[in-house]
Amino acid sequence: MSWIIVDVVFYCISLITVGALAGRISQSTQEVNTFVTPLNISTIQTTQNLNQSTCIADECNPRLLSDLEVHSYELEYIYNNINDTTVQGRVTIDFTLKQPINQLIYHAKRMLQLDEPVLYEDGVHRLVTMGKYPPHNYISLRLLLENSSFTPNRYSLKQKFIVSLIDGNVGFYQTLFNDGNGTIRKLLASKFQPTDARKAFPCFDEPQFKAVFKIAILHPEDTIAIANFPKIEETIENGLRRTIFADTFRMSTYLAAWAVLPNTYGQLVSNEDEPKVTVWARREPTDNGHTALALEIALNSVSFFTDYFNTSEAVTPKIDLLAVPDFASGAMENWGLVSFREDRVIFNEKIASIVQKQQLGETMAHEIAHFWFGNYVTCKWWNNLWLNEAMATWLSYKPFSVYYPNWNMELQALTEEVIPVMWDDAKPSSHPVVVRNVTSAADITSLFNSITYSKGASILRMLEKIVGSNTFRDGLRDYLKTNAFDIGDPTIFYNKLFKNISGEKFMKNWLEELNYPILNVDLNVNNNGTYITFNQSRFIISNVLDSSNLNSNYRWMINIQCVLGGNYSDSDITNLGEDTIDFILETEQETQFLSGKFYTWIKCNRDFQGFFVTNYLSNLSTYSSWQHFSFVLEAEPTFFSDEDKVNLLQDSFLLAYKGLIDYIEPLRIVSSLMNTTSKQSVIWCTFQWHWDILTELVEHLPNTWTKFKDFAIKQILSSGTTVDDILEINSTDDHNTKVLFNIKLSQNDTFMYYIRAGQIHIRRCYSFFTRLGINGPQPMFLLGNLPDFVRTKRISICIQNWTNQFGHIYGYFEGHTPILVVSNPDILHEIFIKYFSKFHSRRQFPLEDRRTTKGVHLFSATGDQWRRQRAIINPTFSTLKMKRMFPIIDDCITTFLIKLEECMKTSSEGFDIYKLYKRLTMDLIWRCCFGIKTDMQNDPNNPYLKRSQEVFARENCAYLATLLGILIPELQPIWLTSHCWINYIRARLRRLLPMGEKLIEDDPNEWIKDNVGYFIKKAQIHQNNNNNNNNDYNTNITKSADLIHIMLDATEKSSIDNKQHDHTERILSLNELKQNIYLFMVAGYETTSTALAYVTHILATHLDEQKKLQNYIDSFLNVDSILDYDIINKMEYLDWFIRETLRMYPITPIIINRECSEQIDLPGLGRILPGTKITLDMYSLHYNNDLWGPVDTKKFYPERFATKRHPMAWVAFGVGPRNCVGMRFALAEIKIVIIRLLQNYTVLPASMDDNNLDLVELVTISPKQVSIRLEQRTDK
Repeated sequence: MSWIIVDVVFYCISLITVGALAGRISQSTQEVNTFVTPLNISTIQTTQNLNQSTCIADECNPRLLSDLEVHSYELEYIYNNINDTTVQGRVTIDFTLKQPINQLIYHAKRMLQLDEPVLYEDGVHRLVTMGKYPPHNYISLRLLLENSSFTPNRYSLKQKFIVSLIDGNVGFYQTLFNDGNGTIRKLLASKFQPTDARKAFPCFDEPQFKAVFKIAILHPEDTIAIANFPKIEETIENGLRRTIFADTFRMSTYLAAWAVLPNTYGQLVSNEDEPKVTVWARREPTDNGHTALALEIALNSVSFFTDYFNTSEAVTPKIDLLAVPDFASGAMENWGLVSFREDRVIFNEKIASIVQKQQLGETMAHEIAHFWFGNYVTCKWWNNLWLNEAMATWLSYKPFSVYYPNWNMELQALTEEVIPVMWDDAKPSSHPVVVRNVTSAADITSLFNSITYSKGASILRMLEKIVGSNTFRDGLRDYLKTNAFDIGDPTIFYNKLFKNISGEKFMKNWLEELNYPILNVDLNVNNNGTYITFNQSRFIISNVLDSSNLNSNYRWMINIQCVLGGNYSDSDITNLGEDTIDFILETEQETQFLSGKFYTWIKCNRDFQGFFVTNYLSNLSTYSSWQHFSFVLEAEPTFFSDEDKVNLLQDSFLLAYKGLIDYIEPLRIVSSLMNTTSKQSVIWCTFQWHWDILTELVEHLPNTWTKFKDFAIKQILSSGTTVDDILEINSTDDHNTKVLFNIKLSQNDTFMYYIRAGQIHIRRCYSFFTRLGINGPQPMFLLGNLPDFVRTKRISICIQNWTNQFGHIYGYFEGHTPILVVSNPDILHEIFIKYFSKFHSRRQFPLEDRRTTKGVHLFSATGDQWRRQRAIINPTFSTLKMKRMFPIIDDCITTFLIKLEECMKTSSEGFDIYKLYKRLTMDLIWRCCFGIKTDMQNDPNNPYLKRSQEVFARENCAYLATLLGILIPELQPIWLTSHCWINYIRARLRRLLPMGEKLIEDDPNEWIKDNVGYFIKKAQIHQNNNNNNNNDYNTNITKSADLIHIMLDATEKSSIDNKQHDHTERILSLNELKQNIYLFMVAGYETTSTALAYVTHILATHLDEQKKLQNYIDSFLNVDSILDYDIINKMEYLDWFIRETLRMYPITPIIINRECSEQIDLPGLGRILPGTKITLDMYSLHYNNDLWGPVDTKKFYPERFATKRHPMAWVAFGVGPRNCVGMRFALAEIKIVIIRLLQNYTVLPASMDDNNLDLVELVTISPKQVSIRLEQRTDK
């Protein structure tokens, strides 16, 4: 024993010595090697290290240590194959600590794998331990030696990692698109703002930590890599293309960007070399010239801002403008590689509106402006985000005054920014532009709203109007020059603008308080002259809103500029502009006196420069102030500027809504503008905007709306204007006229009025989630979010991406129907189980006929009708009934095994087993439903098989009716009736026309239903007369074991109470029986065959798991064992195996939904109104690591079902009282097939390329094929 002890001691001493020496090994001998071997996502294990649920020391602070300087990031990504859904990466972070710390903390988020880091201090390797604090996305390093700290010095941190490309559409992610030729292609893109750089690489992910980025990407040879700066080297290594990019400017992590594109992606390149600008978009719009406008505006914007700021330092050596099909926001200002949603780059003037053209232009200019404001000079923290975004918003209108002056874009800033945000900001629920205590990612993301962008831009517009354009521009130039490539303090900018007051004080006064003031201007005239009293208070749009928590004593610094006119003894148009008033009101009230002047009106907020609303009072009782304005507008149409006219409309409408003046006043202003035939589109955009607001509130203001509508139609169509005049298009019209045409078209003619009413209704529908305070993707008018589904090709993946983006509760729109998506398991438990009585119905799908006379099946039935049917059908799938059907199932599978043997012999290189599963499943259904032997497994032309398959074929007529049902559900009865009539007419023509049966195909659905009805009648005869002599029937139908007989048995029981309504009787009508048999056939065919296909794919690609399952099955069944229903129910691991497959490959995720039938308040969700449609995100539930961990959810691991999970974690067959009634039958079928298959064969992939499935999603998600090989087992 002594020698063992000596060895142990020697081993420990050696270990300690090596560990001590390791801490001194130089960097040159401790490099982290690049890895290029491909990874199988199913084998990825998350690094096992300290993953804390509670924070320790500095981890509790949501902000990183500020006394740190990051010098550079050296990043390398390896993307081995276009079919990969992961990328491997490594990062080297070079930084300097300026003070001693015990913990080195940086960010990483949702990495599939994060290796232990290697840390060097001034070239010397330091041993560290790594911990994680997920609530803050923190990685925390501590030195291995106890009680030691990181000293101020220069450090280098190296770390390998793996990220998923399919975890939402932020971070580094993939997107699929149609290249125009019907080919689905993939591109990789990035979006990091505000806090998702940490999702793509470990980093110090705060804007203050600016650093140089050195980027290299290994990618397939047939792809192109782009990044912030130009590529400087490109080589081929082991079949991959290595692209190395030039070092970037110092920039924040959220501005880093790269992309990997197919080499077929379209390019439009500028002629200029400094900088070279390239627009990247899909080939089809690029070849058709639809990206030319984007390139033109980008070049003009670069030129304008270079002159405006008097520096080109902010311009990168090249600028890539990348159109990403499903980009999460409108655009992102990555320095040198700007990403856009497609509609902000692609413009087809033949189909796009003039408004879309302006939106494209404004977005492009906005992102280019960020090169100076946001990139060149960056905010230290996100509470000053407003300056980046608001400045870029306001500045984005300026290039157009030079290059496109007839667009009047600076004027349009009023209708695009000022007017909409004044409505948003006039509520107690608003927030200041500058928000304090912004710490979490959710806090930061919430700042990207209209207050930050539009109110911020409105205040900057006000600031420029007050100090003058040149002073404003020169102040910006000084600010940028002082803070070039660094962090900026906006107070330096403010204070240089004002001479007599503190610029910082003035701006904080407006930025740090929510809402805005109402300025009451009281004009009083007596024998001495004119007294004007100015009084300010907080403006809230409605007295109904609770503003008790607001500071009623807050006073704004209002720059008051007013013009006076008129003479009460003469007319309103004398003395126009003779006197003006200009001062800053800082107190609640101030009075100005004009001696010997007798004015009839005063107009303040000249040129609509201020962000406030003005109410006018007067002791001149003959006319109201608004009447005086009308007189001036008509008598002197050019006296008031266009901005003033807009201001008069804006103020009068807001005051009328508030109830301070009558709606006759804004309508009077409108009438005067009509009479002067004002042609400025911005004025009528203002009117249209308020019209839209008013019509959305029609149910609250019915009388006002009627007057308003009649007035609008009468006035706009007055003076001989006709619909033909409105619709007349002149190719020589300028930009303003085209915008005006759009407005007129939307508001004129009785027919257009009804279209407008429909638009109003739809827009109100689109405000459904906004009114509830629920986020979600932005819908497209009429189509809702259907285009997003078309772009992604996968509805369920699109929904999962939205969950990653918007959280566990959000809403989207199918057409204009709001769909609430929930993936919080506790809330789902409330909906599907606890309060099932309030959510007992599924939503009605298009073409779903719920008319009782037609016989509603179990899937569509609601309320008592559903309860009755479920009570009758449930016993059909009891254990006893399943045992009766077991011999039928087993006999069909025996035939299936014979077909497998034939395929194995004739197709040595593999075959598509999915086709065989479809035949097997349909054979089973016809046998189990009706007891007839169809032989469809051997005969592909069998009529029962062909008709069944035709049910799932595409029908253009049905798809059109379905689409109309989604887009305009209010006309659902019309679409349904039309579809039924078309089918009826087609059937009649088929019978009446010569050659009709050959020329017109009959409806396979009706053919199957007719046969179902026929067999039901036969079964009834057989049930009533056991001595029936119909030999044909008796020889083809298995007695009593089929589904018809079993269901007839259930319906023969006496009713609960014959005197009660039919819905309480324990019987099914003939129509209901036929509909439910049909439902069983349709629901069971595709789903069961697809489930079998997925299980087989897993077997072929997970051979170790397959062998384990084979051994498990063998332990239950020896050579002489007889398989029966009891045995398969004892095979627990087999059940886990199937459930794990369906967890990873759910088949029908979009049909698990509920519709609220009765108002209810749910914790975490709020009040749910009747009719609200709720769906769950099955993918997010099934891949939720919190529900299914600790083993990574992307790994196939059946043993995870050994642990009891949340009742809403697995919902493959639905959940709660309304789960799939045929689940027991389906699982039995799948289990018997898998048992018989694995008893005889080992399943192998047809080739090494068959590890991934090509999935297609309609109602179900199914593979196009599952190619396998079979190998006869020899180990039995």
